[in-house]
Amino acid sequence: MTAIPQYLRALSSAATLCVLLVLHGCVSAMPQSDIRSPGERLDDKELTRKVKNEIYKELGQLRDERIRVSVYQRIVLLTGQLSTSERKQLVSTAAYRVENVRIVQNEVLTEPVRTVIGRTSDSVLSMLARSKLAEDEKAPNDRLAMVVDKGTIYLLGIVTRSEGRAAAEAVRYIRGVQKVVTVFDYLD
Repeated sequence: MTAIPQYLRALSSAATLCVLLVLHGCVSAMPQSDIRSPGERLDDKELTRKVKNEIYKELGQLRDERIRVSVYQRIVLLTGQLSTSERKQLVSTAAYRVENVRIVQNEVLTEPVRTVIGRTSDSVLSMLARSKLAEDEKAPNDRLAMVVDKGTIYLLGIVTRSEGRAAAEAVRYIRGVQKVVTVFDYLD
């Protein structure tokens, strides 16, 4: 008799995970306004590709490691997990070698890579944070990018100081948020 409830519990968890992944896909696919011109967005995308290539040239094969590169207005945010602090420093050096990079914010942790379940909880947190930012009239959604890694919300963008504070406050108290890191270019 105990096998049936465990089976149903596992089935229910799997179904919930599938629904959350589908919802995350819907939220990610929703068009969000972006103040950057198409050329600036393309430049950031190309810069992302170049930084990734430079990092992989520097580090070689990533075994049991993960690097995520996000670029907004030529500001590079590095997140993920690497095995040593020396490798963490190498990714910063590699990113700075790429032409047109203005700032590198290295938030890579030196610890084991997160599990799929941990990354899924980040996806849920990302959906909740995007919803909170959309509700807040003081947060400039058209000038923000967000990365969520290990419960930390990274906000990137071009904002005034008051808009930056509003955006950080909008997501700070969501259940599961460990901390909020702002990587802003201030207009004032």
